[in-house]
Amino acid sequence: MSSNVALHVRMKLQPGKRDGLIEILRPIEKKAREDPGTLAYFIAIPAQGDDGTQIAMFEIYEDLAACDAHAALPEVDPLRKSLPDLLAEKPLSLRCKPFGKGFIRSGISEEAADAGLTIMIRMTWAEGTDMAQVESNFEDLIAHSETEPQTFAYHYATSDETPNTLYAFEQFESGQFCMETHMKSDQFIKTQSYASDALTPDPLFAKRVLGFSRK
Repeated sequence: MSSNVALHVRMKLQPGKRDGLIEILRPIEKKAREDPGTLAYFIAIPAQGDDGTQIAMFEIYEDLAACDAHAALPEVDPLRKSLPDLLAEKPLSLRCKPFGKGFIRSGISEEAADAGLTIMIRMTWAEGTDMAQVESNFEDLIAHSETEPQTFAYHYATSDETPNTLYAFEQFESGQFCMETHMKSDQFIKTQSYASDALTPDPLFAKRVLGFSRK
């Protein structure tokens, strides 16, 4: 089982505050690039329907110690102090456990990834759904996705705080490939058809403003 730790964060900010938050995050992202224990650090805004108040973050750390070390960086202190004045509501911020063999494909430039499609998704199933079966189905989908060269990243995680929700980070070469090939594959259809009437998806089509992945 992977010892990686993932963080999924979504924040709703007060109007006019997002640019200031991005500037506060900039030195944190720079420091994270220097830390081999930080495997991915992705800061995004909505690519569609952006009202200027939303920001999302996806992070992967080698293990819990690396995650805690990042949180203890002095560069993070200004973020902690500033958030109460920036946020419009309580943020979603969860430490998650990756499952399956999630991947971020090597050899993909930031420019190529930015030109494609990035999706950050929360998927919640109704109480009573067999979540072990849901995870098993998505493990198969992750394995299938790795055989698609046009799928740049496919990473899924769970949180004990929200046992009926999966958190995902996906990147594709293009929206066309995602919609017309990936989502029409037999494995995708099989995975999505299980307990589909109990599923509430919450996708965020994302545009990177800061961040990297360590290939």
